[in-house]
Amino acid sequence: MRLFNVFCSLFLLATQTFAAPSFKLPNPNPAEKLPALNLDKNSITVSGISSGAFMAVQLGVAYSSQIKGVGVVAGGIYACSEGKTDTATNVCMKDPSSLKVETYVTYAKTQFQKTQIDDPANLAQQRVFIINGTEDKVVAPISGKKLEEFYKDFHANPRTEFSLKMGHGFPSNKAKAKCEVSQFPWINNCNYDGAKAILETLYGPLKQASGNPPAGELKTFDQTEFGSANAKMLDYGNLYIPAECKDPKTSCRLHVALHGCLQAPSLVQKSFVADAGYNDWADKNKIVILYPAATMGVGNPNGCWDWFGYTGENYAVKSASQMTAIMSMVQRLTSN
Repeated sequence: MRLFNVFCSLFLLATQTFAAPSFKLPNPNPAEKLPALNLDKNSITVSGISSGAFMAVQLGVAYSSQIKGVGVVAGGIYACSEGKTDTATNVCMKDPSSLKVETYVTYAKTQFQKTQIDDPANLAQQRVFIINGTEDKVVAPISGKKLEEFYKDFHANPRTEFSLKMGHGFPSNKAKAKCEVSQFPWINNCNYDGAKAILETLYGPLKQASGNPPAGELKTFDQTEFGSANAKMLDYGNLYIPAECKDPKTSCRLHVALHGCLQAPSLVQKSFVADAGYNDWADKNKIVILYPAATMGVGNPNGCWDWFGYTGENYAVKSASQMTAIMSMVQRLTSN
């Protein structure tokens, strides 16, 4: 009975205000390995939506010496769940107003003292952009404001967008869903280009997107060589390489984009990787986009990234199985 209750709580973690789709698309089972490219190791940034946003924050804090910028859409404060599903659901998502930011600031400093994460003083140099929709009933909008406080405690100066009348989703001009809804595949048209806003915040002014389909290559790569079985990653992920970045003489930048719950390619196929809008802006700005993917399973029925401890109590530090898998991918990509 206890196991059943835990399963139900985890299901609710991603389905409080919307119904999960009842189908699963097939695994393409690719043989292609993730390539080594000529990427600037000082240009690594990360962003995400929902569980991917919480994971982006975790990566940015734990690996703050390597990650130079973080974009957060419908996410929240570092280690907010304290490894508890009930806390994740009822506090971090539903009622973050009760959170005391200093608790998580202290936690980060303590984990650094234990050599579990990089020095959080590095956050002062990170570029951060936080987006929360006013109509989001899944992750309460105040969650982003709590995260803003967290970064400011480390002397960072995050950019924020808290005025969009958006439900739970990623804002993209390529989306078909209305701005205020929370529905599959969680990409909303708000007449606001979220990918552009994030990449411009993290990298500075961008060259204008062409308006044509991206001319680079969207690859499906094998994730099984990265991380342990405990990481609970999908067998495959996606990678967008602009045409210019295929030339080994051309130095490019790397951005990691993380999907949300019920948004992995096993469910939405290439909806997130094609329609979020990252590839359009990456194409003309020499930015390679890495799209890792989590999988559904026991303890994680909706394919969320682990920000509530289903892979173990070390979920928010550098030794966390999912974060080490992602950073191993980053290491491969930047190794040429």
